[in-house]
Amino acid sequence: QFARACEVRLGGALAATGKYTSYGEQVRNGWTLWAERLNEQGGLNLPSGRCTIAMPLDLRDDQSSAALSSEILEAMLNVSSAEYAGLDFVLGPASSGITLGNSIVAERHQRILFSTGASETLYNRGNEYIFSSLTPGNKYMSSGLELLRSRGAETVVFAHEAKSFSASVCRGANATAVELGMRVAGYYEYEPGKTNFADLVYQIKALDADVYVGCGHLNDVTYLIGNANVLNVNPSALLVTHASDQRIIQNVGIQNSHGLLSPTQWDQSLDVQDDDGFFGSARDFFHVYQARFGAPPAYQAAYSAAMGYSLQKAIESAGSLDTEAVKAALWSMSLKSFYGLLEYSAPGDASGLVGTQPRRPMVTTQILNGSVGVVAPAEAATADLEYPLPTWAEKALLLYPCPQGTVEDGFAADGSIQCSACDAGMYRDRFLLSCSPCPPGSFADSPGTATCQKCPPTTRSASPSASRSCAQCPAGTLCPSGTSEPLPCPLGHFCLAGRELPTPCMNGTRRSEEGGSSPDDCVLCAPGSYNAQVGRSVCSQCPEGWFTAAAGQLECSMCPRGSFAGNTGSSACTACDDAGPLGSTTENIASSDLSDCRCPDGAYLPVAGESCRPCPEGMSCTFGSNEEGVGELGEAWPVARPGFMTRTTAPLLVFKCLLEEHCPGGECQDGECRVQTCAPYRDPAAVACGRCAEGAYQSGQQCHPCKDGVDALPLVFATLLVLGALSAVTLAVNRDMIHQTRWAVGMMVSLTCMFAAIQTTTIYLSLNMSWSEPLASLMKGLTLLTFDLSHLK
Repeated sequence: QFARACEVRLGGALAATGKYTSYGEQVRNGWTLWAERLNEQGGLNLPSGRCTIAMPLDLRDDQSSAALSSEILEAMLNVSSAEYAGLDFVLGPASSGITLGNSIVAERHQRILFSTGASETLYNRGNEYIFSSLTPGNKYMSSGLELLRSRGAETVVFAHEAKSFSASVCRGANATAVELGMRVAGYYEYEPGKTNFADLVYQIKALDADVYVGCGHLNDVTYLIGNANVLNVNPSALLVTHASDQRIIQNVGIQNSHGLLSPTQWDQSLDVQDDDGFFGSARDFFHVYQARFGAPPAYQAAYSAAMGYSLQKAIESAGSLDTEAVKAALWSMSLKSFYGLLEYSAPGDASGLVGTQPRRPMVTTQILNGSVGVVAPAEAATADLEYPLPTWAEKALLLYPCPQGTVEDGFAADGSIQCSACDAGMYRDRFLLSCSPCPPGSFADSPGTATCQKCPPTTRSASPSASRSCAQCPAGTLCPSGTSEPLPCPLGHFCLAGRELPTPCMNGTRRSEEGGSSPDDCVLCAPGSYNAQVGRSVCSQCPEGWFTAAAGQLECSMCPRGSFAGNTGSSACTACDDAGPLGSTTENIASSDLSDCRCPDGAYLPVAGESCRPCPEGMSCTFGSNEEGVGELGEAWPVARPGFMTRTTAPLLVFKCLLEEHCPGGECQDGECRVQTCAPYRDPAAVACGRCAEGAYQSGQQCHPCKDGVDALPLVFATLLVLGALSAVTLAVNRDMIHQTRWAVGMMVSLTCMFAAIQTTTIYLSLNMSWSEPLASLMKGLTLLTFDLSHLK
């Protein structure tokens, strides 16, 4: 297998019960949607291979408790704990207050925490291990207040929960109002968990301010609206947090939610999208989320998925899961996404905040007759601001006199209102004034329906017709419960008619287009590519040095020795004999370049040669030996074996030496070859290293460097003296012969005998014995008569 996949572990403490259950569900869904989509596309692309997100995410219920949340995370990050989770990155809890404790734990363990809290107190502590895609809380209300001020609002009152996020939002809004020239009529703080706001609402009523600003959470807004209605407090505008989606409409109804203004981090109508099409546009994300979870996303889901997208790009930019490298990539990020531009403030940012988005603009929404639209800023607006709001009494006029499921149909004989049942395919609930066709994705199979039923999975109903039943969705589409328009079968899958879930294409295949309707729509990976996972939209190309010869392969094979694959996506390996020198091979398997094809052991490549030749007799050739590299360090080339020598001028002309110790041969060690064809102090220019080099002399069979030197003149003089003495002795012995007629002939014979005797005497120098002075010098001097000049220094 070419590359072993790894898994990235994400998790943390997140509310599944308690006050922040709804908040936690949105955060969990956003992260889950991102992780599933990333895994479907093959995971993270790292130099070491593909890494997927471990599923399901390791999220543990902190019951909306700050103390329990920190305790859970400490156990998950503490390697000595039985609950140790081995998390690579931490997903933060719901709310700023709980996040603060978790951020301290994550910082201590040097793990990056992705925060869902907007309070700037989380980001002004110098903690370099916290990141959030949120605009800080002190900027939440800016665009809404600016719009209201432009429409004539002059006075404002603030109230917030005594928690860090809520306080951050109202403090920032208060500063904005002052900058806009508005008069702050009152500023209130209430304890967390408050459910009865009658006392606070009563005080606010007396102030008669144009705008009421509430900074809290969803439950606070729900209770506050109920008390304001009962006490008949009618500000011209209500600007509150967490009222930008359908949840508040479901809690208080269409009439009571009508006109509510709320800041939001994100809306599906925003004109933003990913550069690489991971989610697509803001509206694309909305539809993908709704198809997956059966309900529209709140902004908490969007910013959670956006943080996952940021983490994905940061890891790929860093090339690893290393925390410090990922931090640096996040700080330097400027990424376009379905959520908008993602840029995280680094240490030293002018805002004084680290790891958040201090310059990211917020948008303001308003609920109008049950629909949420963007009213500010102007460039993002999709609806016109309604200001001032109608009173609660005026909203009460929208209450209908007939029971749900029926419609007003004139008057009876007694003058009472007559009600008629809505037809099949139509409905009317307490928020409608007339019967209405069932919304897309729902049906009413009988008259008098108050609430339409969702179409069951694998069926759909389209708008704008009155749906009495739901039709079967065709093959190649997905229809979750409540579908109006079938969704195309996702990439890497096929969808059979009547099946609720898509079927992933088998490993070894791919589906690169949406709408697959049968297994035959899954295409085999082409030769040169592979796919080890199911449900893939693309096949991975084999890397250099690897190949797949057939289609539909799960993994690539390594090129065998003697071949190579120089490109990615190879369906066959090229034989060295076909592309390189004849007889060449590779040293290893999975070779990726022609240069890996070299001559094997026992052969070499001659200069400008096209084929490998056997190593010359008396020489050794290691793998890759090349005549062209002779004399260059780091190259392999033919070298003489012990007992043989070559000359640098003719490195392949081999001479057999008389004695092996004269020629130790060359050597190749650690990838470097050295000549060393002659023993030390022997002349490499001499045939078979047969003499000592200049500056050296021979003693026995070895050459030694000259030391200090001996004057040759006394040696010559001593030699001549010996010769003279020998001549005198010879003349004395043969004086009678000299006087004879042939004395000259006798003299010649005598001299010849004398030289023969001297030459015989020098044989003793070759014996392994030492000579004392002056006899040693005398003996060396006699060698001059044998024409041996090696003892001259």
